[in-house]
Amino acid sequence: VAVRNHAYSPNSFEKVPLKLGNKPYSDGLLIHPQTKLEFTLNRQFRKLRAVVGIDENAADRGRFEPAVQVRLLADGKVLWEQTVRWDAAPVNLELDVNDVRTLELVTICDDGKVGPLRHVDLADAKLIK
Repeated sequence: VAVRNHAYSPNSFEKVPLKLGNKPYSDGLLIHPQTKLEFTLNRQFRKLRAVVGIDENAADRGRFEPAVQVRLLADGKVLWEQTVRWDAAPVNLELDVNDVRTLELVTICDDGKVGPLRHVDLADAKLIK
């Protein structure tokens, strides 16, 4: 499951901006762990840019120390893979997607759990022609 452009306040169902590195982002994807998303690029783009990390809107994430493996595959081959952690700085991605037909994004928690403390943000995500 993925939500575009916002997270939810931990105290209500109020929409709030994505938050990484103590910075709010008005655009991007919030992705639950144990998710697979597939995007058809049809060789139309050169670059993928995004800021990746565990969403910081949940105040209790330090209690649970969430870590989520994020994998990006280009036509079935690993393009980028990293475990993002609650206590790590966000990762600035700039990946070559030239000649890629299908881009897959997979998020995995080793413990198999899901929930608001494990949301991965792809903030300010852009495909560039």
